[in-house]
Amino acid sequence: MAHRRAKLTPYGRSVLVDRVLIEGWSVGEVAKAASVSPATVYKWLARFRDEGVAGLQDRSSAPKRCPRALPPSEVSRILAGRRRLKVGPHRLAPMLGHPRSTVYGVLRRAGLSRLAHLDRPTATPLRYERERPGELLHVDVKKLGRIRPGGGWRMLGQSSQTKAPRPRSRLRLPPRRPRRPLTLRLRRGPPR
Repeated sequence: MAHRRAKLTPYGRSVLVDRVLIEGWSVGEVAKAASVSPATVYKWLARFRDEGVAGLQDRSSAPKRCPRALPPSEVSRILAGRRRLKVGPHRLAPMLGHPRSTVYGVLRRAGLSRLAHLDRPTATPLRYERERPGELLHVDVKKLGRIRPGGGWRMLGQSSQTKAPRPRSRLRLPPRRPRRPLTLRLRRGPPR
């Protein structure tokens, strides 16, 4: 699927190819109408000629091959070491002869990245797996306040609450005096 701001969707690519091959537009006109470069038009034309309509569909951005990927035997060795020793990548990496980042990546892809998410004795992941959503119900209970026998203020009314005495130890300030008008006195003579 194309991203939100893609210039060309699979339908837009097919319109682009139709305009060049069927309607006879020039590549420059089609590129200008679609707000793409002529190189993009040539790319989609080449894909259409090589693969047909299937070539206009979105492709995966994943690499076709990874020559430096860890062999499956090493991946299984890392996972077996995690289950057997129950230690993190910092301690597991030197034992197995791999960088910590490699060990962590393998554990994360396998869903074993957190020791806290494993059952300690069996080293199996702790997961709740249910057939349908909402099958497992979780309820949190929190005590929000004390309710007196006979009910709280909603049952007995607001007057049943005791009024707290006002604190008398507040800071007392003297009353404000009115300000006098500001008068300036000018001196004559040499500056000091």
